[in-house]
Amino acid sequence: MAALTAYFDASGKASNPASIELVVSGFVSTQKKWRQFDNDWRGLLKEFDVPYFHMKEFAPSTGIFKDWKDKERRRRKFLQRLIDITVANTEQSIAAGVLLNDWRKANRRYKLKENDWAPYALCGRTCVDQVYKWCDEQGHSRNQVVFMFEDGDEDQNALNNRVKKDFGIKLEFGPKVPNPFSTKRTTDPAFAGRRFCGVAYQASFGSTRAGWHRSASYCSLRLSGAVFAYSSRVVPSSFQYDCWSFYHSETG
Repeated sequence: MAALTAYFDASGKASNPASIELVVSGFVSTQKKWRQFDNDWRGLLKEFDVPYFHMKEFAPSTGIFKDWKDKERRRRKFLQRLIDITVANTEQSIAAGVLLNDWRKANRRYKLKENDWAPYALCGRTCVDQVYKWCDEQGHSRNQVVFMFEDGDEDQNALNNRVKKDFGIKLEFGPKVPNPFSTKRTTDPAFAGRRFCGVAYQASFGSTRAGWHRSASYCSLRLSGAVFAYSSRVVPSSFQYDCWSFYHSETG
């Protein structure tokens, strides 16, 4: 059994002309910590009397959070508690993003997609590489890690082809989180990881826009002088509520 599970989710869609960027982000942790994460997460949702957490509803105070509008103290306390749970139960945050207009320009010249470098594949492959670099730094064997990506995103075959060629591994693709209204606890640590990875992008990249990203390392892909791909590894303890607030004020 793998000692570590890395779960990743994507935000953005390369085929959508309105999308500015595509990001793949997630967390690495032990199976024991993922299970504790699930217990703590469900306990907090029960405490605040909400059946699930989706940032797309929480940020604008819609859906189940419609009665939270303008209740900033409650919102801040709830989100900070979620972040605290994440800090306590994850080992590392990994994220990679592609600026889609720049990628399209490079693709016309370098035929990136024909070589399995579609935006999703590029981001996912970068995340796998960053996890392995983290493992090397921390003294973990690379074969201890199982990679889980959420199913249904574009160009998953390209990502699988890319990592098979570059790393000799096969990724696991799984469904979205089980019914969020269910009170049943999961025994699968991968499902626990999915509860928070969908918003790892905000935690990882929100602060880079303000220029004060903490404890992060970056890499970029440059073609014809254009930088259109970037990645970060963030120590989870650097997450702050203000980082999330900044992201949402910028994206509206």
